Amino acid sequence: MCGIAGIYSPSGAMRKEIVTSVRRMTLSLAHRGPDSDGIWFEEGRRICLGHRRLSIIDLS
Repeated sequence: MCGIAGIYSPSGAMRKEIVTSVRRMTLSLAHRGPDSDGIWFEEGRRICLGHRRLSIIDLS
């Protein structure tokens, strides 16, 4: 299992608030993928995605 979470903020919320919220969401998904995680933020569009990864074979 893996997990994905995200926020789209058309209201223009601050980057720090958005990233912090997505970080909390990915931490709550830690049981779905304890091997790796990451966050991506698109400044111009106020979109932030986070993911958790479960390594089935290898992390590479």
